[in-house]
Amino acid sequence: MRINMNADAEQEGGGGDFPIVEDGDYNLVIEEVQDGVTSDEAKNPGVQKVGLLIGICSDDWKERIGSFWHTVTFLDENKKGHGIWLHFNHAVGMPHDGAVDFDTDDYIGRKFQGTIGQKTYRKKDSNYLVEPLVQEGAGSEQPAAAAPAEDPEIPFEKAPKDPPAPPKPPAPPAGGSTADLEEVPF
Repeated sequence: MRINMNADAEQEGGGGDFPIVEDGDYNLVIEEVQDGVTSDEAKNPGVQKVGLLIGICSDDWKERIGSFWHTVTFLDENKKGHGIWLHFNHAVGMPHDGAVDFDTDDYIGRKFQGTIGQKTYRKKDSNYLVEPLVQEGAGSEQPAAAAPAEDPEIPFEKAPKDPPAPPKPPAPPAGGSTADLEEVPF
């Protein structure tokens, strides 16, 4: 492929200017997925991974107040760090125990809560996911950590910190389903 475009060297090292939010717990939604594998120089070369563009939402979920990229690397169960992606999948309501089988496109539209921090990389400030928060009762049988709203004007509401355990819905087909996920209004 040939590249022909204007370039601005002052922007070197950054992927654009994402608004930065203060450290804390936020409502999050997965907006984009980029599949890949770790490089030959990585600690675990040739391992499947996925880059996720995660939107940071306002408390009422109505506004996108920032975003950042997060990478999930799918390490085998005998590798150190295997539990990191399992915890992430648990927090976003994806399969996370036993024989898991899912398509990474199923991440798109998943709503969850997480602790966000700030870091500086190559002289640019950005947010990052410190920890995805698992809501009580969340699991692969649930489409997301946040419950749908009653008001049709509000696409979805923030899940309470200690929600009551919801009744278990019927299990989705193998690999989960995103058919009942709501769209985020941005």
